[in-house]
Amino acid sequence: MQSWIPEIWQAAVIGLVVGVILGYLLLRLTKGSVKKQVQTETELKEVKTQLSDQQAQLEKHFAESAELFKTLIGDYQKLYRHYAVSSEALLGNKPANKGLFTQQLVTASSESKSEEPPRDYSEGSSGLLKTDKEKVIKELKESNIEFEEVKWNNDAIIIKNVLEEDIRKLKIYENGEIYLQSLSSMIPPVILEPKEKENILDMAAAPGGKTTQISAISSGKSYITACEKNKIRCDRLKYNLQKQGVGNVNVMQEDARKLSDFFSFDKILLDAPCSGSGTESVFNPKFTEELIQRSAKTQEELLTKALKILKKDGEMVYSTCSILKEENEKVLNKVLKKFNAKIVPIEKIEGIEYLPVTIEGTLCISPTELYEGFFVAKIRK
Repeated sequence: MQSWIPEIWQAAVIGLVVGVILGYLLLRLTKGSVKKQVQTETELKEVKTQLSDQQAQLEKHFAESAELFKTLIGDYQKLYRHYAVSSEALLGNKPANKGLFTQQLVTASSESKSEEPPRDYSEGSSGLLKTDKEKVIKELKESNIEFEEVKWNNDAIIIKNVLEEDIRKLKIYENGEIYLQSLSSMIPPVILEPKEKENILDMAAAPGGKTTQISAISSGKSYITACEKNKIRCDRLKYNLQKQGVGNVNVMQEDARKLSDFFSFDKILLDAPCSGSGTESVFNPKFTEELIQRSAKTQEELLTKALKILKKDGEMVYSTCSILKEENEKVLNKVLKKFNAKIVPIEKIEGIEYLPVTIEGTLCISPTELYEGFFVAKIRK
């Protein structure tokens, strides 16, 4: 055994040396790999941080750009109207000067009164006054026409003992000093409370009664954009605004659902297309489930667009001449939950009959001899 001890020690020493060498080599090899892995992970974290910062900067940039564009569009609209009015005042109505800034701007025109008017879409027994009230009352009395003043609207008169065609023969009608409109449809602009210098959108404006009323309430000093997608109705809208002497209205033949989100308005009136269930018997064969569903879909799309382009803290009025919840409360409940918007309670007008509603603060006017069935809601964003 003793003769093997040196050899065993020699082998042990050699094994130890080889182990140390292998360990050293392995350490050298793995140390570089681990170091490189740590470095790679650090670099990845830095890249992720940079990408996150860049994404935040891009989001901020485009959000600020969107706000700037909205401001720019609003300023452009005001500037365009300013040049349209001032160019007409300073340059006159010579043919060479026409069309400079008035392609989409409706202003009062003496030539329009001689044009053959398109078919009248307006109906009803009340008149929106655009002249001195005493003058209107005087002509009504001279024509032996009975009338009644409206307590909640100083600009409305109820005609009693004549047909609509008889009113159309009066000078005050031919001159555009009164406008035939139903009492119910005069309520939404009153609820909207338009003010001077406000940017206001009328989303479904034809035939123009509510647009005219908005201008009258704001003393003709608000900036109104009126949309109507149908060409015939848009022509009728322009004709009526010209006849009433309504100026500074930007008329757009456009489906309001397709308006750019860069637009921004202080107030919006959406008197939405509907089934008309408040104006006719619901037993009419035309009131099919398909019609109601199609109307509700259009109303949802219009209301969604309205809330997108309504300024923060801005207000809008949603109305229909329908008494069906499918076109009123259900539409509001479906759309409002997508936005940070709330119902502004409307006080009931004395002397009007109402139907029950499922959203507190909204109004549903009951059809009567004087009033059409009408739903009205005020919304603040």
